[in-house]
Amino acid sequence: MGEGMALLRIGRDAAGGGVSALVVDANPACARMLGLEVPALVGEDAEALLGGALVPFLPALLEVERTHQPFAFEISVARGSRALRLSAFSPHAGHVAAVIEDLTERRRAAVAQRQLQEHL
Repeated sequence: MGEGMALLRIGRDAAGGGVSALVVDANPACARMLGLEVPALVGEDAEALLGGALVPFLPALLEVERTHQPFAFEISVARGSRALRLSAFSPHAGHVAAVIEDLTERRRAAVAQRQLQEHL
């Protein structure tokens, strides 16, 4: 399986707003995409692991957890060196799972192809 998979526990404050997205589990492909080992991911804040790239999507992830309706989005991590597509869904209350696809090489190939076409 080339896709990463992570299960997040969504923490909420007393008002019902999200305050955290902690990694409960992840597969080795997810860990490789982030340059870590699986044990280093478990228990960590997903926002911090992704360098803040997840912050704009926290309201959407809260909605996924609440409604169980899937949501997909793309982020750049590691100072823009990696492009990831996350497809999020809620397997049960309080949790969101994400299938993660690394788009980096596809994006690089598209840029190279565009540059070649412009050069011709």
